[in-house]
Amino acid sequence: MHRLSKTLATLGIGFCVACTGYRVRHVEPPLLAALEPAPANLGKVCVFRASLIGGALILPVRDNGEVVGATRGQGHFCYLATPGRHTLTTDVSDASPLVLEVRTGDIHHVEHEVNIGTDGLVLLTEERAGELAPTLPYAVVSEAPEGAPLPAPVATAIGH
Repeated sequence: MHRLSKTLATLGIGFCVACTGYRVRHVEPPLLAALEPAPANLGKVCVFRASLIGGALILPVRDNGEVVGATRGQGHFCYLATPGRHTLTTDVSDASPLVLEVRTGDIHHVEHEVNIGTDGLVLLTEERAGELAPTLPYAVVSEAPEGAPLPAPVATAIGH
């Protein structure tokens, strides 16, 4: 009986985690191309999720506390960032925060690694981002939990 209770508790946590209240849809072509230059006076951050683990989970990503995008399964999204310090975090994952210093014209490529152990937010090379971008669908947040703001299709995060 103890084993059954533990299994049910684990499943319950998994189902609860899947219910973030956010929804995403995939769009084609990408609204903000991962390898194109950043617009004048801004930087750009692109977040990739290549792992098949937790494919049904919607994983919102925050920049300085504001949701800037999310993925459901494999996917990616990009957003704009004003110059300054940006701290990326995730709502559902146990990934440690990633701090970026964004300057005008910078492009940062980040992978949200989803693992059976500890997840991670890690910087990618432009070469690796170039391999992933055409193979992963572009995700846009289409619904937010009640009372939470819906991020713009191409969000702009304010640096500190």
